[in-house]
Amino acid sequence: MASIQKTEKGYRVQVKVVVPGRDKPVRDSETFPTRREAVEWGARREAEIKSEATMPLGEQYTLRQALRKYAEEVSPTKRGERWEAVRLAAFEGYQLPLDTQIARITAQHIAIFRDSRRAKVGPASVLRELTLLSSVFQTAKLEWGWVEHNPCRDIRKPPSVRHRERVIQWWEVRALMRAMGYRTHGRVASTGEAVAVCMMMALRTGRHLHKFAINGVRYGEPDPDYPEPNLRGEKRVRLADKRAAKLAAANSFEAVPRAWLAERQPSVSVSTHTHTLGRMQNDVFPWLGKRPIAFDAGRKRVAS
Repeated sequence: MASIQKTEKGYRVQVKVVVPGRDKPVRDSETFPTRREAVEWGARREAEIKSEATMPLGEQYTLRQALRKYAEEVSPTKRGERWEAVRLAAFEGYQLPLDTQIARITAQHIAIFRDSRRAKVGPASVLRELTLLSSVFQTAKLEWGWVEHNPCRDIRKPPSVRHRERVIQWWEVRALMRAMGYRTHGRVASTGEAVAVCMMMALRTGRHLHKFAINGVRYGEPDPDYPEPNLRGEKRVRLADKRAAKLAAANSFEAVPRAWLAERQPSVSVSTHTHTLGRMQNDVFPWLGKRPIAFDAGRKRVAS
């Protein structure tokens, strides 16, 4: 029953209703100029509270309350707490039915939100926001019992975009090498130099850094603390192997006679060129063709 007290500003009515299933009673109060208005409001408010207590939880709470409850209770348990708190606060300024009962939110509401955001940001940002909003609904469904269905799962989501890549610039490589103490000659004397050497090998071949020898891990042995690359990464490694094979072929002994024959071809007859190339292919290349060559800058000779 409502309690009415006479004050200097009028009549103050206080309502206290014990709701089953709640730890604390529901309280409310208001001030009116006349006692009749106070009595009418007290009776009406008490009936509303009792009616709301029998309603499903999804009809008692709005989306705005769900977003704030998630930010206060769930986000602090995650590593990205700060990002989620900022994003959840920003949701209250987007085109969402924030003051609608959460149980009445449909996939059409979420689709309108998706389209409005897609007109302002990229698909990756829209996908991240939809993922967070879906997590709010999923928590409200499984842990709070507010909804029976997650409407975010009934809409088409933007396709996932590939992570952004860029080519490291030469001045960035130079700054990194200088910071790690990289030297072109001499033995490696520090971990920084070892990392620099591995980085140079990775840049030249396109391989992952953990595939090279560092800290006792030999070439070909993946670092147990480094996650295995995805399929796209493995494909890039295979392409790097092909490029490395082409580079090795260009630096082999076979490349030198072929370059000489190509330069000499205009000055000889076709039969002479064909005969010489055939002798090379039959008698020389099978034995020496794949052997690497080294140029001695001091003596101007080729060693094989």
